[in-house]
Amino acid sequence: MKNTDELMVTRVISKYRWAMALLFGFVAFGHAQVRSQDASQAEVYRQWIDQLGDRSFAVREAATRALQDAGPQMLPLLQEVRQSDDMEVRYRANHLIRLFREAHVQQAMDALLPFNARFDRRPDGSIKGVRLDESTITDEALAAITVFDDLELLDLRHTQITDQSLSVIGQLVHLQQLNLRATKITDTGVARLQPLTKLRSLSFEQTQVTDASMQYLKAMQQLQTLYLGGSQIFGPGLAEHLMDLPKLTYLSFENSSVTDQHVSSIVQLKHVETLGLDGTQITDEALPQIAKLDSLRTLWLNKTAVTSKRLLEFAPQIRELTNLHLAGIPIEDSEAAQLQTLLPECSITGLSTQQKQPADRLPVP
Repeated sequence: MKNTDELMVTRVISKYRWAMALLFGFVAFGHAQVRSQDASQAEVYRQWIDQLGDRSFAVREAATRALQDAGPQMLPLLQEVRQSDDMEVRYRANHLIRLFREAHVQQAMDALLPFNARFDRRPDGSIKGVRLDESTITDEALAAITVFDDLELLDLRHTQITDQSLSVIGQLVHLQQLNLRATKITDTGVARLQPLTKLRSLSFEQTQVTDASMQYLKAMQQLQTLYLGGSQIFGPGLAEHLMDLPKLTYLSFENSSVTDQHVSSIVQLKHVETLGLDGTQITDEALPQIAKLDSLRTLWLNKTAVTSKRLLEFAPQIRELTNLHLAGIPIEDSEAAQLQTLLPECSITGLSTQQKQPADRLPVP
């Protein structure tokens, strides 16, 4: 026989069983209603899409306004019909996509303006380039840049961005110029840039990037210009990973720790036409290696330990040069005249007898 406490519990449960059932019923009904509302709302959205091609102008206009008011959440549906065979549907869908995109772009611009962002525009007004050099831009703030999915130029030199931002930049697959000079990036982040197969100009100057990152550039078959000055890239990785980049013609190691030993690896890149070794640790011993670059036309040797005597001996091997930069190398007037005679077709800067200013490098984006 049940004791008194057990009987009381049984009576309470029995008494309120109907209330509990009703409560659970309401909860289940509520979930069903939400699902029903979600489904019905999706049907409404689909109906608006279908009405973009309605015979009635008033219906088409009402559907267009409704989709616009619904906001960017309509983009997936609009993308589905932007290539519709119905010209009216195609026009209205693309018009709405453009409106939503312009709103997104403006929001992104507003988010970047506090960091003194400058924007390069195409003739049609779209954003071609974003310049944030020497700004206080952060990894978090830079995330807004993914809105510019057809961006061609991005300048982030002398900022505090890290590898975190390279995941974002790797989504900008139309980039052609990328400047990461003096940023906080490492080899780990560079791996995330592999999708950027349209890059033509890339700067890793004054970063902690090493030879290990060169493997991630293999797919960049359009790469023409590579700035590595002041980085931890000294040569071996170049020869191993960049030999198959046929358009890589401009290579700068300005103010890096490149030595004579490293030059033997660098000159394996036979397509190089411009080589910057200014401010490096090379000596006369590097000159015979440099002479192996048959395609070389411009050579920077400013502020190196190369001597005038060895240059005069070296000159007959580099008659194809059109530009030679020697600022900071002690050269007597008589030696300068002799060197110019040996290289009559070459513009030589840095000679004491010459008043020309040194030629500018390629513009860094």
